[in-house]
Amino acid sequence: MANWKRAFESNTRHKFGFATAVVLDPKGLEPLGTSGSGYLADWEIATNYHADKFFAFLNASFARACRLAALQAETEMSTLERNLKLAALRNEVLLQIRAVNVGSPNGSR
Repeated sequence: MANWKRAFESNTRHKFGFATAVVLDPKGLEPLGTSGSGYLADWEIATNYHADKFFAFLNASFARACRLAALQAETEMSTLERNLKLAALRNEVLLQIRAVNVGSPNGSR
């Protein structure tokens, strides 16, 4: 959560319009997705303001949570294979986070 806290605290304007959601694993250690930049200027396209997009974000995050839980519970694969799959999942999450955080405080792209 440190990155999101830093983003929130980086600009006092965020306190008036910084709507974002972050899905974490049950331990609160692994981000599984974010709704992205919730700048008010981006309300027409931001996930946070559209139920269908928000629902899709939640479903995708839940699917990643299920995959993470399955990898953590897996006992048959090698440590190397598990670590590679965990790294791929983390990279997928990172790409999702970058993709939905393209907005800016003034709404420009």
